Order: sequence, then C-alpha cells, then structure tokens
Amino acid sequence: MSRMTFIVDFPDGQEPAVSAATDILGGQLVSVSFSDIQEQWEWRKTDEEPPYDVEVLAQLSDDSIVISSCSAFVGWYHDEEDAHVVGWMRLPERMED
Repeated sequence: MSRMTFIVDFPDGQEPAVSAATDILGGQLVSVSFSDIQEQWEWRKTDEEPPYDVEVLAQLSDDSIVISSCSAFVGWYHDEEDAHVVGWMRLPERMED
C-alpha cells in the first residue's frame, strides 16, 4: 500500500469535516493533523520561546549544531561566550521497535 501526504490551505473556519470514512481521491483517510506539520521541522530563532527542559537541536553562532536544552532559570546550556545559540529545532520522535 502506498501513502501520500497532502498539505491543503483552507480559509479560517472553512475546513471540511473529515472522518475515517472520508474518501480521498479513491483512497482511505488514515490520519489528519489540524496544524501545519511542516512548522514542526523548521528552524526557529531564539526570540521564539523554546520548550523548557526538553532536548532540541541548537544552532550556534559558529555554525555548529548541538543537542541542547533551555532552562527558564539559566537559559541555554550551550550558550558560551564565543558561540551563542542563534536558532533551535525540535528533535524527531524516537524510533519505535
């Protein structure tokens, strides 16, 4: 069985009703996300608040990328004097067995 992913823009308030019985171009609807799933994999600037105490990918001002986290109390753990955190991205979910 093949799968395809569609991202469709709808005007606010005009989203169609969907269910497991919804037919999509001859295929069966398997899952729905009521958000833009592409946003999950975009780099964010540090002015957008990261999830606290959760590991994320952090891009530093020296162009290196590390796994880091941010605390509401002390800030970024990898924010050094010579290389500051300039962006972050969520890590993907762990692979299931």
